[in-house]
Amino acid sequence: MKRRHLLMLVLGVVALAMAFVLGSGGGTPTLRLGDSSGDPEGSYGFVARDVVVQQTDASGRMQYEVVAAQVERRDDSSPVVARELTLQYEPVDKAGSVVPGRRWTLRADEGQLPGDTDELQLAGNVEVNAQLSRPGRPLIVHTDRLTYHTLEQTLDTNAQVRFAWGRQQLEGTGLKANVEAGTLTLESDVHGRISP
Repeated sequence: MKRRHLLMLVLGVVALAMAFVLGSGGGTPTLRLGDSSGDPEGSYGFVARDVVVQQTDASGRMQYEVVAAQVERRDDSSPVVARELTLQYEPVDKAGSVVPGRRWTLRADEGQLPGDTDELQLAGNVEVNAQLSRPGRPLIVHTDRLTYHTLEQTLDTNAQVRFAWGRQQLEGTGLKANVEAGTLTLESDVHGRISP
C-alpha cells in the first residue's frame, strides 16, 4: 500500500468514526460516510486526536506507521491537516518484503494533504531520519519545509537543509531524495565539515 493510500486510510477511519457520531443524532445511529447531502452547507469536516495507524507486511513486520497528535479537515474541499506528525516507512524489496534496517522517519509540526494530489506538504521543524546503509548510524536532515511525493516515494525542498551523519555535517540549499533507492542529494550552496 502506498503512503497516499495509507494517509487516505487514516482519513477514512477518522471519517467513518465521525460519520457514525454525526449520524447518530441522539436516536438510532446511522452511517453517513461521505454523504453531506443533509447538511445545509453541503459539507462537513472532522477532528481526531491521538491518531496511530500501522500497516504490516505479509510476515507481520511494520511497513508504515502514521502518528499524529491531531488530524482534521474543515470541510470536503479542505486539505487533511495533521499536527505533530510522524511518518515511518520501511522500504520493500521486489518481492514485497520489508528490507530490515532501512527505516525512514519523517517528523514535522504540520503536514497537509490536499484531496486532489499525492503531495504531502510538511512544515515546521521538519526532520528526516534515514537508515541508508549502516544500522545504528542514521542520516539526519533538518529543514523548515519538505514535500513528500507519496506515489513516487520521493522528497524535495528548495529551503535551507542541514545534514548530520555521525560526525559528518553538511548544509546547503535544496534537497532531493528517493526513499526506495535510499539516495539524498543537496542541490546548491553546499558547505560541510568532514571529521575522521
